[in-house]
Amino acid sequence: MKLLLTLRNTFFEEMTEEQALRAEFERDKLKKKLSLVLKILLLFLTALLTSFLLFVITAK
Repeated sequence: MKLLLTLRNTFFEEMTEEQALRAEFERDKLKKKLSLVLKILLLFLTALLTSFLLFVITAK
């Protein structure tokens, strides 16, 4: 188990199981935050593209 954790986490040489669980929990929290930020960015860019296309269509 420790060897697997050592291979998965190159920043830590040896970890206790509690530290590994905490690191995995923190990683999951960061993934969720990044996912939320990317969804908001995608929504913003979609709205920007839509408004630009509507502007081009109505300008004719």
